[in-house]
Amino acid sequence: NDRNRKLMIGTSSSTLEIEIPAGSLRVAFKGDPATVSKVAPYSSVDVKAGDVVVSLILGDGTEMTQLSAKELAEELSKSSDDPDRKLSISTGDLISKGISGRSSSTSTVEIEIPRGKLGVAFCGDPATVSEVDPNSPVDVQEGDVVVSLILGDGTEMTQLSSKKLATALSETRNDPDRKLS
Repeated sequence: NDRNRKLMIGTSSSTLEIEIPAGSLRVAFKGDPATVSKVAPYSSVDVKAGDVVVSLILGDGTEMTQLSAKELAEELSKSSDDPDRKLSISTGDLISKGISGRSSSTSTVEIEIPRGKLGVAFCGDPATVSEVDPNSPVDVQEGDVVVSLILGDGTEMTQLSSKKLATALSETRNDPDRKLS
């Protein structure tokens, strides 16, 4: 039972809101949460592979969050005639994937995580924060990407999928000194 576990989190210093045109976007998404996987050269949408979709905002103000790639595709199709829709994206996973470009808008922080339940849900590979309980003792936001889990004995676990992270967090739940980065 490790006492000093930490989690290293790749965070985005800002979430970008991008206006998207009516019609087809010429962008492919995958995963849950929806993550840009491919952008056609002739796409008019200013996103890059690896960007995580935080929300889809329709012209009438409706905001949909926590969409999987499939759900996002369905909603984009339903709203294809809406010229005022927008995407809110986080570039928070650029560091963990080593993609350059907008890396200046990201940072890595190390946060101590307490014993017991964190009130945070993760999904994807690399593990990405998908939901945060309002009462969570952990200072993370949706879209933050886990870079590593650091245990009290100094062991650093990297390249964690959400499944591997969940197992590691469960196995070290009594470690008061664990950290995320």
